[in-house]
Amino acid sequence: MKPWLRRLFIILTIGGSFTGAVLTLQAFFTTKEANPMLYAIYACFIGLYAYGIFAGLRFAEKEEDKAHLIIFYWLQVPWISSPIIGYRFTSGFHVSGAFIGDKMSGLFRLGSDWQFNFFQAIPWGLGLNFFALGVVLLLMRKKKADPVVTDNDRAEPGRV
Repeated sequence: MKPWLRRLFIILTIGGSFTGAVLTLQAFFTTKEANPMLYAIYACFIGLYAYGIFAGLRFAEKEEDKAHLIIFYWLQVPWISSPIIGYRFTSGFHVSGAFIGDKMSGLFRLGSDWQFNFFQAIPWGLGLNFFALGVVLLLMRKKKADPVVTDNDRAEPGRV
């Protein structure tokens, strides 16, 4: 992987996760509702952002250790909207598109946000975070193996 691309993934993952965790913590402590379910949802998304920090640090330490980073970005790919459950989660940057209700919707943002709805009056729809999907595909791409050089392929000095 190119060094600039690796550094970009590290910055977006760690920085985006830290930002998302801080913003969610702020909402956690300033909410006026005493709903335990709301606090549980906040805690889950703080946990997801903490996992992003962990995944980014693991990738920063060792480029080959990208399994956690792949999982973290897979969690950002779906955008689900229904009266039963709604889910969207992004960290760092996203370019998303969806068909929700009877229209097409799109978003992009440099930053982190999430949305979770449970039994709300929202329309049916599905979408994708195209940036996260692209990151997953890049991370899952196999590196071309260098050709193996054997002793028979090497020329001995003085021998033609």
